[in-house]
Amino acid sequence: MDRNKICSKCGEEKPLSEFHRYKRRSKKDSDLRYRSYCKACHSKSMKIWSSKNREYRAAYMRNARTVAKEKQALGIAELQDLDFI
Repeated sequence: MDRNKICSKCGEEKPLSEFHRYKRRSKKDSDLRYRSYCKACHSKSMKIWSSKNREYRAAYMRNARTVAKEKQALGIAELQDLDFI
């Protein structure tokens, strides 16, 4: 029962496994929702966007790494307070 969907970017008909799913389901129905672009088209468009927005992406990634390190340090400090380390 593999259904197909047409990609709105490339126009090809592909199986649903070639499309990303939305994280949430619709409140009105229990059907899974799929993105309009196939995974391949999404990947291409993200590469183009990333190359056009290098500075923004680099700053975003620096910030994400900083936040992750802070969260990790906070977690280790809390474990030390509880005598797990």
